[in-house]
Amino acid sequence: MTADIPQRCPKGTDLLSSLPDELILLIGEELSVHSLNALIQASKRFYFVLSSYMYNLVLGGDPNTFNATKTATFAARTGNLATISKVLTYATPQDDHIKPG
Repeated sequence: MTADIPQRCPKGTDLLSSLPDELILLIGEELSVHSLNALIQASKRFYFVLSSYMYNLVLGGDPNTFNATKTATFAARTGNLATISKVLTYATPQDDHIKPG
């Protein structure tokens, strides 16, 4: 019976990528750091939705807010220039104040 056969996504799409950002974030919150990192590396969209959450989770901050100072400090200590650039690009006065050392 054809009703028992699972439907496939249109070519070039997948079900997980078609979920709203809010659901992807909820899924990410249930994953281990290792699994979360793997999901973030799977696509640019997952990176966009989940990377800030993962940085704060790893750094011990509140995962629901972006802590620019902690993230920039961590990036500087590890020599990650790309992350420092992203912090400087995306940090806003509402995030927290980035103070020079």
